[in-house]
Amino acid sequence: MVAAAEAMSMQQDEPMMWRAELETMLDLVMWTLNGEETLEESLSSIEKSVPEDQICHRFIIDGGSIDATTLVARQHGWSVLPGPRGIARQGNLALSLVDTAVYASFEQDIIISANWFQKVSRLISEPGVAVAQGIRVAKGSATLAAMDRENLLRTMRWGPSVSIDNTMYKTNVVRDVGGYRAFKERKGTDALLHEKIHAAGYKWAIDTTCISGHLRPSLAYHLRHCLRSYQLVLWQHESTGDHLRLCATSLVRGGMMASKYHDPQVFLGYPLFRWVALLGGLSGRV
Repeated sequence: MVAAAEAMSMQQDEPMMWRAELETMLDLVMWTLNGEETLEESLSSIEKSVPEDQICHRFIIDGGSIDATTLVARQHGWSVLPGPRGIARQGNLALSLVDTAVYASFEQDIIISANWFQKVSRLISEPGVAVAQGIRVAKGSATLAAMDRENLLRTMRWGPSVSIDNTMYKTNVVRDVGGYRAFKERKGTDALLHEKIHAAGYKWAIDTTCISGHLRPSLAYHLRHCLRSYQLVLWQHESTGDHLRLCATSLVRGGMMASKYHDPQVFLGYPLFRWVALLGGLSGRV
């Protein structure tokens, strides 16, 4: 009982420690484009995770939405500014507005876990860490969630993928390395920033126990997204040969995953994903 009381006391004291290390306040930024469908749930999740008295400003840079994105954002107390379309351009405009030592970025389809602020603020407070994040798995489709979790286990051989959709940064470091860059040589904005952070001698920390949701309503929606993504983004850890091998074994792996996660749709869903990834990647290289 005494040990439990001491542990509870430490948990209650820790938020004050995080606030001191984060210099009390941080800015929140997001880039959007026609995000009405998911934005309400995303912003609500941020409100549940990040203490109100920890927030300085909330900025959304919108790339020209024609739906109710701006209305939803303003209802949640976010300032919405028009900006050029594209994550790197929108991200850099948001970065220019930040005036806190630490800031956080999100995307419109991320459902932040309740413990996201608690866990990621610990990481960003560590010496040498310039960027910190959790991980995310698909939400809205049990089939995609199963595939995401299995893929996460497999890619742990190289370390979890970096992302800028549930992430905290030390502002001066990101500015010093030049901010966000657009796709180059089929590398994504997040991968390019990761390279620059490491080249500057800083760490990019990831808490794999902090799991947020990535809204993906259906397998068909995800496959369309993957086709475009793989056309633009380099296969960071896998060669063409790796992808061919994964396609060849995809029915077997799909069957194993369907059994493991008790979801028969994964049996065909996983092979479809592997072939779409191969098609997108090959078409992006020609």
